[in-house]
Amino acid sequence: MATIPSPRQPLPVWYQKDDLTYIFRQLRAGEFCSLVGMGSAGKSNLVNLVARDDVREHYIPREEAMSYVIVMLNPHLLISLSDDARYHTGHGWAGYEMMISRLRRKLISQAFYPHLRDAGREDVIKQIDSYYAHLFDKLSATAQTGVRQVENALYEVMALGEAWRVTFIFDEFEQFIATLPPDFFQSLRGLRDEYKGRVMYVTTSRRPLWELTDEAFPEEKDRLVMEGFVELFHGGMRYVSPLDLRSASETARRLGERYNVQLDGRAQENLISVTGGHAGMLRRGFVPTMKQPDVARDAVTLINLLLDDRGLSDECGVLLRSLPPGERRVLRQLLDNEPVTDTMAWKSLVDKHIVYEDNGRKSWLIPLLAGWARKHKAEL
Repeated sequence: MATIPSPRQPLPVWYQKDDLTYIFRQLRAGEFCSLVGMGSAGKSNLVNLVARDDVREHYIPREEAMSYVIVMLNPHLLISLSDDARYHTGHGWAGYEMMISRLRRKLISQAFYPHLRDAGREDVIKQIDSYYAHLFDKLSATAQTGVRQVENALYEVMALGEAWRVTFIFDEFEQFIATLPPDFFQSLRGLRDEYKGRVMYVTTSRRPLWELTDEAFPEEKDRLVMEGFVELFHGGMRYVSPLDLRSASETARRLGERYNVQLDGRAQENLISVTGGHAGMLRRGFVPTMKQPDVARDAVTLINLLLDDRGLSDECGVLLRSLPPGERRVLRQLLDNEPVTDTMAWKSLVDKHIVYEDNGRKSWLIPLLAGWARKHKAEL
């Protein structure tokens, strides 16, 4: 039995409550989640919460939660193989290796191993060990049967009982599709079809999956292969929400502990307000705010102070310049108090939590972005 290491100060279970509620509702329904958000919007923090055992038991009744195995996959930890090794193992090997190794790691944790031991089912872990070993077989034909080894490992878990389910979280999905071939994702679709309602996937990305796959795979034959995987998420895409006031206040409190400086109430309130609860902007804006708390007590002067920070200004610019032309045009109209002419682009900006509408009045949700846009309108 292993203890899964956790952050020194793990985020509370109620952090980003609305998004967590949605994700666990999807998983309990046997559905999929594609979480989309701007850079530094808090996507990785969110899915790391989903993978935590205490969070799982907070959002799913404990008896039911005991049969939900949630496996976190980090693309930066994929094993990088040489061309010679990939010839021996197959191009999807790194993905299968990570899925089995992380599934095994989860099953030997305190959350699941005692249950398996008490039920006399420690053999499940030994069986998964044997499937994992097949990935390293000297015989090419055996080493290239990664999908079969994952399938076998999932079978061992599913055989524990009808209630058992497995969710794989693909964080920073852009990195996975840059590393792994289309047929790897096609095989994931096959695993889902075999265990429908019991094998689920969660992805995080900066853009919708269909946009990413169209860009990553210019050849039609590859896009057609990917379609089977991408369509699993139809109806399950969600733009990650800004931090709610409680979560944003907790972030500011934790930053204050890190720097041994707590912002006074007005400065903290303004920092949260001008960043619109965007997690990355809030974190990056804390230090400039901390250094000039008197300035931070006025929202307008705080925006100017934050935009004087090169890193934060660059982050705003990258975010806005990455938007499609139609959405940037709508933002220019908003700056000039002109009627918005593209309702689809406006809706997309609302979904992305950049703007909002209240009683017919259209406004920026993130005043800091509006400040950057006014200063750099020619770049928008």
